[in-house]
Amino acid sequence: MQKIDKNSRQLAEALENAVPIIITTLQKFPFVSKQLLKMAEERGVNGTGSLSTRHCAVIIDEAHSSQGGDTATELKGVLGGEDLRQEAKRRAEEEGQDDMEELFYKMAGRNKQANLSFFAFTATPKHKTLSIFDRDGKPAHLYTMRQAIEEEFILDVLKYYTTYTTYFKLLKKCDEDPNVERKKAAKTLARFLNLHPHNIAQKTEVMVEHFHAMTQHKIGGRAKAMVVIGSRLEAVRYKQSFDRYIQEKGYPIK
Repeated sequence: MQKIDKNSRQLAEALENAVPIIITTLQKFPFVSKQLLKMAEERGVNGTGSLSTRHCAVIIDEAHSSQGGDTATELKGVLGGEDLRQEAKRRAEEEGQDDMEELFYKMAGRNKQANLSFFAFTATPKHKTLSIFDRDGKPAHLYTMRQAIEEEFILDVLKYYTTYTTYFKLLKKCDEDPNVERKKAAKTLARFLNLHPHNIAQKTEVMVEHFHAMTQHKIGGRAKAMVVIGSRLEAVRYKQSFDRYIQEKGYPIK
């Protein structure tokens, strides 16, 4: 077994040497073919940038819809091996378009490869993800969150969920003002309130102090907390506010 923790050259060497189990990230595969060609040149031989075709099992953690993108196609192209390259060459000759061999190679890489088997795991199985990996839109195996909670493999994050309710009252000076759309104005004002630095700072103090006093020491000091908010912008503002407050207080909280 080999963990790829350096670069695409390390991955290319592991694949060429047929290491039985390789742990790597998907993002390194688009550069493997160039590395294989470079390695062949260093040995003074002509290379195609392709591997010998072998049967491979690809185990994917945290599968999502991007597994159907260009980077995943590069993975299939690399692991498809020399057979994929020969198929592209045969197709180009049949079509009488030798200059299109590289295009046919790319096209062949998008198809299912007989020598590859994919096994993917995810806790958020979107329809697009299911259509890529499973049969007939159904997962091969399902371990539900309910079952995981019942077996105490994970905690029920909603069990101690607490809402932070904000009260505010707005007065309209002119009831007949035609320039104010009620719903649109309410949403804009609520957004302004949620993102106001004073409001965020106040909520930050409540949440951090509660976590520090009541939660942090649990699970052998490894307890975590989750903050549920309404947008990515709020997530950034709260992260910045948390960092500032924790640093000011000197709390050992990540």
